[in-house]
Amino acid sequence: MRDNTMFLKYKKGEIRWKEYEKYLINRRNHPISFDDYFWNNVDKKGEDECWNWKGCTDSSGYGNFFFSKKQYGAHRIAYMLKNGNIDERLCVLHICDNPSCVNPNHLFLGTKQDNSDDMIEKGRDRKTCHLGELNPNSKLTLEQVVKIREMYNTGNYYQWQIADKFGVCFQTISLIVNNKLWK
Repeated sequence: MRDNTMFLKYKKGEIRWKEYEKYLINRRNHPISFDDYFWNNVDKKGEDECWNWKGCTDSSGYGNFFFSKKQYGAHRIAYMLKNGNIDERLCVLHICDNPSCVNPNHLFLGTKQDNSDDMIEKGRDRKTCHLGELNPNSKLTLEQVVKIREMYNTGNYYQWQIADKFGVCFQTISLIVNNKLWK
């Protein structure tokens, strides 16, 4: 695990584990280790299952762990508790794609580029995860888009006529025929 000299390194500075344990003891008037304080906020299950963070989360679902007036990603802390310090330039990525998971067996290190590549490969980026018919707000199907382009390419229809036929605004038709939408 770790020894008493381990530091938690993060963008905002260094916090010594022992100093934080003293802070917890003074605050609660009874001894509690940093490890216990952290893991009390985790719903531990089997070794291969997700261990969800029970504390507060950000808007993306990632666990937030606050101490010494600073905020840390709960998954980063979980990784460090098992594996030791990590370079602040590295990201802690999830194998399970569950942002609230802090199971150290589901976490691995990577660069920001690795994180982006992983997100794109798994279809979780905003640009590709809800394209075309997968978008719940989509009014058109791929078949209709092909038909729109065919109709426009004949030269027999204006964009507003095609828009009326498919129940969308003419700006949408313009974006489709100019390959700005449904590329």
